[in-house]
Parts: sequence; C-alpha cells; structure tokens
Amino acid sequence: MIQSGTKGEHLPPTAVMPDVVRELEVVICGDVRFDDKARALYATDASPYEIRPHGVVLPKHVDDIRHVVDIANRYGLAVLPRGGGTSLAGQTVAEAIVLDFSKYMTQVLELDLAAQTVKVEPGIVRDNLNTLLKPHALQFTPDISTTAQANVGGMVANNSAGTRSIKYGKSVDQVIAMTVMLADGSIVTLNELTDAELQVKLNQQSLEGEIYRTVHHVVNDHADEIEARYPKVMRRVGGYNLDEFTRGQPFNLAKLVSGSEGTLAIILDVTIKLYPVPKHKLLALVHFDSLEGALTAVKYVNEHGPSAVEILDDHLFNLGKQNPALAPLLSWLNGNPAAVLMVEFDGETEADMRAGLTAMQADVRVSQLAYYTYLATDAKEQEEVLEFRRGGLGIYATVKGDNKPVPFIEDSSIPVEHLPNYIPEVLAVCESYGVKAVIYAHASVGVIHIRPHLNLKDETGIQTFQAISEDVFKLVQKYGGSWSGEHGDGLIRSYQNKNLFGDVLYKDFQAIKHAFDPDNRLNPGKIVDAPAMTENLRYGTDYDTQTSQPISTYFDFSNDEGYLGAIEACTGVGKCRKTDTGTMCPSYMATRDEDHSTRGRANILREAISGRLPGGLTSKDVYEVLDLCLECKACKAECPSQVDMAKIKYEFLQHYYDDHGTPLSVQAIGSVAKLAPLAQKLAPLANAMLPLKSVRFLLDKVLKVDKRRVLPMYAEEDFATWFKRRQQTVETSAEPRPPVALFADTWTMYNEPEVGKAAVTVLEALGYAVELVSYGCCGRPQISKGLLKAVKPLAKKNVESLYPYVEQGVPVIGLEPSCVTAFTDDYQDLVPGEKTKAVGKHIKMIDQFLAKEWTQGKLKPEQVFHKNGTPMMLHGHCQQRASFGTSSTNALLTWISEDVHEVDSGCCGMAGSFGYGHHDVSMTIGEQRLFPAVREHCQHKDGAQGEVVACGFSCRHQIKDGTQVRAKHLVEVMAESLTDG
Repeated sequence: MIQSGTKGEHLPPTAVMPDVVRELEVVICGDVRFDDKARALYATDASPYEIRPHGVVLPKHVDDIRHVVDIANRYGLAVLPRGGGTSLAGQTVAEAIVLDFSKYMTQVLELDLAAQTVKVEPGIVRDNLNTLLKPHALQFTPDISTTAQANVGGMVANNSAGTRSIKYGKSVDQVIAMTVMLADGSIVTLNELTDAELQVKLNQQSLEGEIYRTVHHVVNDHADEIEARYPKVMRRVGGYNLDEFTRGQPFNLAKLVSGSEGTLAIILDVTIKLYPVPKHKLLALVHFDSLEGALTAVKYVNEHGPSAVEILDDHLFNLGKQNPALAPLLSWLNGNPAAVLMVEFDGETEADMRAGLTAMQADVRVSQLAYYTYLATDAKEQEEVLEFRRGGLGIYATVKGDNKPVPFIEDSSIPVEHLPNYIPEVLAVCESYGVKAVIYAHASVGVIHIRPHLNLKDETGIQTFQAISEDVFKLVQKYGGSWSGEHGDGLIRSYQNKNLFGDVLYKDFQAIKHAFDPDNRLNPGKIVDAPAMTENLRYGTDYDTQTSQPISTYFDFSNDEGYLGAIEACTGVGKCRKTDTGTMCPSYMATRDEDHSTRGRANILREAISGRLPGGLTSKDVYEVLDLCLECKACKAECPSQVDMAKIKYEFLQHYYDDHGTPLSVQAIGSVAKLAPLAQKLAPLANAMLPLKSVRFLLDKVLKVDKRRVLPMYAEEDFATWFKRRQQTVETSAEPRPPVALFADTWTMYNEPEVGKAAVTVLEALGYAVELVSYGCCGRPQISKGLLKAVKPLAKKNVESLYPYVEQGVPVIGLEPSCVTAFTDDYQDLVPGEKTKAVGKHIKMIDQFLAKEWTQGKLKPEQVFHKNGTPMMLHGHCQQRASFGTSSTNALLTWISEDVHEVDSGCCGMAGSFGYGHHDVSMTIGEQRLFPAVREHCQHKDGAQGEVVACGFSCRHQIKDGTQVRAKHLVEVMAESLTDG
C-alpha cells in the first residue's frame, strides 16, 4: 500500500520510470522489459482494446513478484497479472506493470493421483497440463477454444468454461485452493475453512483479516439480495462470485478470486480438481435447415445427457471452406445447413455413451426439426470436428476490410428455453442498425456467441458498437440471462455491472475490491469503476497510420486490403503461441517471447505504421521482431485469421534495405544460385575448404554464417550433365510414353543430384518420359531475404519458361517444396497475371502428381515397387504442409512400406538459410520435437532400422547436423524399393 511520502506520489508515471526500471533490474531474476517494443507488444490482447503498459516483467519465481508489487506500491503504479493474453474483453490490458507468467512460471508443483488434484503455477498452458496428465487418464476439463495457448492461471482468473461445461461446470467449480499475493505483498493460502478456522481469520488484524471480514459481512447481510439478483444460469461469470458463499458450502476465498480478472489478488499457484478422461466418445452432427429449428432443439437434446452441445452456422461453414487448414475438416457436412448442432456423448463404457445418443435419436421433437445426422465415431475425425469448432473464434476474422466481427455482445448466457426468442431478437437489433452478425458456440448452456460486423475506426461504427451493446443488454435482462457467460467483464462489459446486479451488490463489489486492494493497484478498471466501453479502443477515430497514401508495395496486397490490412488481420487470439503441436510459430516455441509470435510481430508492425513506435516501419525494433520469423508459412495455414507473416516479412525487408542498404551477407545468400554453378565446377576444392575452421571463421565474420555450421557440399557432377549423358545412352521406348517436365532446383542441380537421379528413375519406372526443364533458380533465396526488386525479373522469366508446358499440357514436377511454393504462392502476388496463375496451378510436387495419377487409375505401384518392413517416418516441410499438405507424400510411402507415420515435428529449425545465421535458436527448435523423434525412430525396431523421409533440402541438412542421421528425399526411398532396383 502507498504510504505518505512514497517516491511516486506526486509524479506522473513516466517521470519515475527510469528509477523503477533501475530498481527492478537489480532485484528481478526474470526478464525486465520497459522498452517501447515491449510496451507495444503487451498493449493489446484478443479484444478490441489497447492500453500501453508501463512495462513488463516475466517473473521466474515468487520473489520476483514480491519485488514488483513492492516497487509498484512505492511508486504508485498498478500491476496487471497476465497469462496468454487471449482475453476477449480487455482484461489483460492496463496502464500497469504487466506480470507475464507464461514464460517461466509453468510448472506442475504437486500431483495427487488418489485425490485427483493437481497444483500448478499460473503460467502453465491448459493443453500442456493435460498432456502431462494423459498417462494417468486425467484432465483439467475447461476446454476453451484457445486451449493450446491459454494459461491455467488466466483461465481461473477469467472463470473459463468451454465446450463441456454442461457436464463439468466452470473453472471455479474445479478450483480447490490457491496461493495468492495480496496488494500489500503478503502471501496467503485460500482454501476451504471450518467455522473455527474462519473465526481465526476474521480476528486477524491484517489485510487478510480485513478481506475476510468484508466478504463475510457482505455474504451474510446480503444473502437475499445475492439470491434475488444473480442470474439463474450456470454460465454466469460477471461480477464477483458472491453466490459461491450462499449455498451452504465451506467458506473458501479461492472461489472469490476465481473469475476476479486479477483485480483482487495475484495467483501464485492454484490447486484444481481433475476428472477422468472418458474412455468412449462420439459426436452427432445434427443438421437443420433453419437456425430457429436448431435453437429450439437444444433444450430437448440437453435432456439426454450430452457432454457438449455446440452450434455452428452457415456463415462459419462458408468461411471455413475458404480456409486451407480448415476446409479439409468439413467432409462430414451434408448439403447447406443453416445450422448444425454438434452433440457429444461420452461414457466409461460404449453402452453408457450410446444410451444418450439412442435416446436423442428416438426423440421425435428433435428428429422433426433436423434433416440429417452424421455420426463421428473415429477419434481422429472427432478431433478434426472439434478443431474446426475451436477455429471458429478466429475464422470470422478472415473477413477483409475494416468491418470486422467484434466480440462485445457475444458472451451472454440465456436460459436455453428462451434461445429461440432471444437470438432472433438480437439479430433483429443488429439488423436495425444495418449490421450483419455471425453466431456460434455453446448452445447447451445458452452461450451463443453473436458478433456484429462493425468498423471501430469510424465514429458511426463506435456509436453503433455502444448502442447495440445497450440494446442487447436489455434483452439479456428481459430473459433473465447473464451479461458475461464465459469471456468475462473486462473493459467491454463491466460498465453494465451496476445495472445488472443493482446498487446494493455493486457497492458490495466495490467494498470487496477496496478490501483486497485499498489503493486500486491490481488491474484497475475491470468489474467495478470501469471506463466507458468506447474508451481505449485499439483503433478508434484517432487511429492514424501516419501515411498520406497507402504504402507502395512490391507484392500485391490487394486481396488483403493493402499491406496494413494484411497486418490488421491479426485479432490477437494468440494461436501462434502454441508450444507443443503444429508448426506456428517456431521461434515462439523456442523462446517463449511474445516478440517472436505472429501476433507480436503484427502488433509491432501495426504500431510502427501508426507512428506509435519510434522509427516507423523500417526501424530496428521492427527488424528485430521479424528477424526470427522463419518464413515457414505455417501462420498462413494454422492462424485462424490466415495472417501471412512470411509475405509481410519479405515485403518489410525490401523496404528496410531501401532505407538502410542491403548487407553483404544478404546479397551473398540471395546470390547462392549464381554462385552454385561455379562452386560445383570447383567441387573438390570447395568441398575441401568449406569444413576448415579458418574458412568457417571467415564466413561467420563476413557473411554471418555461424562457424559451427558447414555449408552444403557440391556434387562432382551436376544433375544436368548426368541427365544429358544418360539420355544419350537410354534406349528409346518402342511405345510412346506420357511426357513430364522435371524442374530441378539449385540444390538438386548442384548439391544433391542423387535426388534428381532417383526422381528420373522412379518416373521412368512408372512409365513416363522425363524432360529436364532448362535450369533457372526459382528465386527462393532472394524471396526469403526480401530481395524483391532483384527477384521480380527472374520470376517473370521463370513463368515465361514454364508457360509453354501449360499450353502443351505437359505436367511440370518439382522436388523441393520451397521452390514449388515459390510458383504456387509467392509468384502469385509478386508477378500476378494470368500466366502466373496458370503456371502456379500447373506445377506440382512429385508426390502430388503421382498420387493424383494413382487415384485416377493410371498407375499400378504394386507392379513397380516392393513393400518392406522398414519403418518410414515422414517429417513434412513447413511450406509444403502450409501450402498443399503432405497427404500425397504419406500415400506414396505406403507403396513401399507397411509402417508409415508422419511425426508432429513442427519446423526443423533450418528454414533455408535461417539456421546458418541463427544457430542456437535453430537447434533449439529442432531439439524440441524433431531431433528426439528422429533418434527414437532410428533405433532398431524389430530388427529393421527406420528411415527418415524429408523432402526439404534444408530439413535433411538440419536433421544431419542435429542427429547425425541421413534423412532421404521421398524419391530416394522409392527408388530403393523398385522391384528391379
């Protein structure tokens, strides 16, 4: 608490910041970041709001937190506890010192299997916790859409619930106890108390005692008011949880801190209840031709004991079909339903699971409303459906332009019997303002997320924002609902708490806040005493991009509404903060720093363009956050908003060079295709020199190639020479063979011609006549380095070179994924045009081409290849996975092996030249999942040593450097399995 004469009492916060930073840097073991870049990174979350914090501390332990609270109190500064920053209501933005728990305080402290409880630090990610619990068949049940990035502490602070809340309840229902730090820096344990233990607490002459006395007084004196005013719905998370003390349960302040959004105390650890993972699950996807029919059916479906009932509407399906990562997850969709109820049943036995389904199917009230039901019984298929539903949060953000679906009325919870009336009335409100809206989410508990499309950069849009909120609030009151049903109050809904709970309880809320936090230091402005919902908007009418005209770009960003539009597509949901699955974002997974997430990069770029980051777009700060982007393109596929950070980075780099000059190291890497032919001619000399310490030292100093790396060796004979010589000796087939044109990349041509040789061998064995496309680098090295001026002429030349094959109908086949994606992806915006589009559609990876030929009945691989027992592990190239997937690669591997699996290895960490310049980060990325998987796979399995397949040249070299295992291209293992090979 602030005492008279504290250092910051009469000074504005900015005046004391240098002293604050100096003191923090002396005592904090974690990270202290008060720079402009960090303040910009933490100014937003997934809500429409933006408030610059004073700075950020990433604590390593409790002592760090105590120091922050002590220093903040002495200087009169607020403190904001924060986890993944995925809040949709603005809970995690404030003018405060942010405590980010997500990097270091992520441990499981105690696991009691007998009691089925676990104590964890607040920064652990929900999915990571459940991965650790999986061997014990236990789970922390709240399964929110941000489950792969949301921190458990944040989930408890927001009282998160998720899909299966109809069965398991909210986070508060799982909370048993917690250790918290109070506003004065004291640490207390909150748990269930007996009457005698409570009396001891009430008699304490301390801040803790004052808190107990205040809460005890409120819940005893106003129990009738609490009963009368609290909405009678399970999903009520607004205000403070006073109803947890009026139902006869033991007195437990942990229940009050749950859902308090960091306004009452700082959670240091939390003990939560776990539930067994059901052994059997199925999904019934019930299709309706009207939204009202689906809404009416919910109350009947609920009677049959489902574990989840979610609603998905036609807007979501239409957007999902356009998302390359999500479209494949919709194979179950039948026709064009107006809405689908995703109904989950589970049980310890299959009979238990089937009982609810059978009852629902026999319910004529449901069957008369629905027209089709699809049953997903396979676990993989179920997960795909659930992944599509989770992706709904961000899919809506793919809408281009300034009119975006805004989360502000989406969180109400209405008694399910009123949904058929409430939802149409809300949509009518939106329509009355000329606003479109989209819906989805938790039908079982009456939480239907409705998001109106609004332009919050426009005064009219902001006025409509508030007007719709006020009108819908009246409907929530009309139907006895809760204003906040899942996403909390924050900055967006707190303003209505007085109207919802009444004067008496609102004053009680204020009294409780004051008892816990006498000087209003903990996350002020949430739940009570909130600013207007139209203040502190991320955009707003004063949002200025500081540019008199749109940024002139080298890439075509017209489909994104310009370069800024491509950046603003990021809504902040933070899916790029995944840590143990998928590919996005490799450098975040390695560093756990917000700077190196796709969201962080988008925020910095937006701040730079808007003039709120010193130095503007081409500043060093922007360069630093983009430097560790591996250009894997995973964000383009895995980000629900399809933010294409690779393309954004390429564009930025050229502008950066325009202002600061192009470094020699960049020019050298970009020119690798020009240097390769010469180096190959001098292969014996080049290969002898590259491993030398002196040469590596020189390359490190001059070209920024880490001296711990050895650049790829060159072949004694280039591929083109081999191909020409071979063609002269191969007998011409008596029967005409279908022609294919092989595009040999630089690496195949000069470094690893054995890949090209294997491809020719395989193609000829399958009956094709192979023609070699005249060599020309695709320009990938230049694109990746942002040398867009230099690569444009090359791209145009390559399009002209390949277009005749399009006209002649001769398939063009590539071997290197990053080269093929240059044609299919990068060229489309670099040199757009009809020829570019035609070439992009025409060129295919060799596995894509052969898989299609096979499915069309043109190939009989069993006559050409022999299967063996060698286990095959596929590591998919990042850009291949993002742009066209690896299903074809997996399919071809089944031609030659009975044991094929693709590892969820993320990015290898090499990413072209990235690993040569960022060795430590690169190896950290590889060591997280890929390297251990390779080592395990290559151990002898049933007497057969496993093969590692990787189509990417850089992937194979990274695997070699990290594990000493030689990975092979797909065509190499296929060539080795030819029946006459």
